Amino acid sequence: MHDGRMILERVSGWIAVCAMAAATTATPATADVLVADRLTNSVYRYSAAGELLNVVLSEVGVPPENRYLDQPTGLALSPDGMQMYVSSSQTNTVVQYDYDATLGVASNPSVFADELDGLSFPSSLLFDPAGDTLYVSNLGGTGVARFSADGSSAGAPLGAFGSGAYEEFSGLAWTPSGELLVGGFLNALTGADGAVGKSDAGLTTLSTFIGPEASLTGASGVAVIDDFVYATGMFASTLQRFHLSDGSPDATFGVSGLAFPQGIMAAPDGNGLLVGILGYAAGNGHIAHYDTDGNLVGDGIFAAPGGGGFSEATVFITTPNAPATPGDFNSDGSVNAADLAVWSTNFGDQSGAATAAMGDATGDGNVNGADLLLWQQHAASVARSIAAAAGVPEPDSAVLIVAALLVVFSHRRLRAEAIS
Repeated sequence: MHDGRMILERVSGWIAVCAMAAATTATPATADVLVADRLTNSVYRYSAAGELLNVVLSEVGVPPENRYLDQPTGLALSPDGMQMYVSSSQTNTVVQYDYDATLGVASNPSVFADELDGLSFPSSLLFDPAGDTLYVSNLGGTGVARFSADGSSAGAPLGAFGSGAYEEFSGLAWTPSGELLVGGFLNALTGADGAVGKSDAGLTTLSTFIGPEASLTGASGVAVIDDFVYATGMFASTLQRFHLSDGSPDATFGVSGLAFPQGIMAAPDGNGLLVGILGYAAGNGHIAHYDTDGNLVGDGIFAAPGGGGFSEATVFITTPNAPATPGDFNSDGSVNAADLAVWSTNFGDQSGAATAAMGDATGDGNVNGADLLLWQQHAASVARSIAAAAGVPEPDSAVLIVAALLVVFSHRRLRAEAIS
């Protein structure tokens, strides 16, 4: 009896710690922004609000002969978020890293593809919607290369469009119907007038979709947002909008006078778009924030250089929302007593159709003891430091199991009383 009372006291104390954890550590998962810096051969991670979080990787101070990166111009993450790819424009390579989404750190670099695979000044990187193929645009005139996850060729490159005038390729974007949009940096015959090409449905050829336009000279970033295509003209100092249906310009939209605009993407908070402004001098640019009608959002600056972050925001991407921690059944960013209550409510569901929101941490469609063990493992790590600070002994596995069973019995008793 004495031992049982001690266990119940420890359970009560630990449940209280879980409540503290819910109040102090619950932060919903949001997409981060990764920014590659051509000037420092580095990648930085920013929050969805534009706050610098950490350095993902840096080759500052690394001797040239030991560097993997030389002026990175493209970024991509594998669909599962576990690998990061960076194009190195001056070495004609794409470098693959292991990526830790929790810490925001890249490690274990290796060459994924190089000039022997047809790369020449690789620029933008983009996975196809299925996540099977990585597309690499090349400013050096070798088309849009495509690779399988193991680095092998996934087919012949997509070649020039506009009767051969456009072969220097920059930005990449997918249409909702699965065609690939490709920025045509300059007309190779005239040295002016940018354009945007579009693939056929089978992804075998490119044809002119937007332009040629003098206002798109130096066509760089391309993004599809709602029913429009947004594109930057680096040498024309413009941000423009075109109708996705037919590629015609939207006469109601136009931003000009920008200091070398390059990258472009939808804002991570869903409010408009971000545009990389390189600036007329090193370190003088920023990442601008516009709404979808071309008006500045707030002061118009999502992130500025310095402060330990980028010097030039050469290219940026959003990360997928951080994968839910096993055991975080209510998706509030913490693993705690609230999640235990979710699990206990659905404990015994063997339908094969249960979801994570119902307490299935293993993904097998059932809610059982295996899910409880995963909850226990992650709840203990969340609560450990808080328990120490609160003077509550760290729970062992037996105590956690007892806590879970108490909750289960409590729920079942309440349900039984409600039925009777």
